[in-house]
Amino acid sequence: MACWYGHKYIAARLLDSNAHLDVTNCDGNCALNVAAYRGNSEAVDMLLRHRATVDVPDHMTGKTALVKAAYVGNTPTAIALLDAKADVNTADNQGYTSLAFATSFGHEYMLQVLLHSDADPNPHADHSDADTHSDAVQRANGRGPDAEHGGDDGRDEHG
Repeated sequence: MACWYGHKYIAARLLDSNAHLDVTNCDGNCALNVAAYRGNSEAVDMLLRHRATVDVPDHMTGKTALVKAAYVGNTPTAIALLDAKADVNTADNQGYTSLAFATSFGHEYMLQVLLHSDADPNPHADHSDADTHSDAVQRANGRGPDAEHGGDDGRDEHG
């Protein structure tokens, strides 16, 4: 709950008291997943410093903290998770990866970060979104039909 509501002092107190980091709520979300989804970068950093497990999928959707960060476009959190060795190609229960969500929701800076971290642009060759992934990859690399129209300034809507 502390990570959901951004109560960093409560979260810090719990961490200093050796709280179990990977305990999940009723949806199967651990604190790191909640902090990543809510965009609480301070809580993510605290949890990673206390060695929270990085790739814990929730019980409802199978999304990990990195997939949730990509879903909401929280690039600083994604970078922290990737630095902590999060698996860039982990997919949720429906087969969607962090790159798929970054592509679908137009998080261009997130897309660049994930590609730089060796995200697979075509995890399922028979997946119907394969063309969308390829187009987004080309745009992120400065090629493709929309490349000359700019894109973002290196930041997504979350900063």
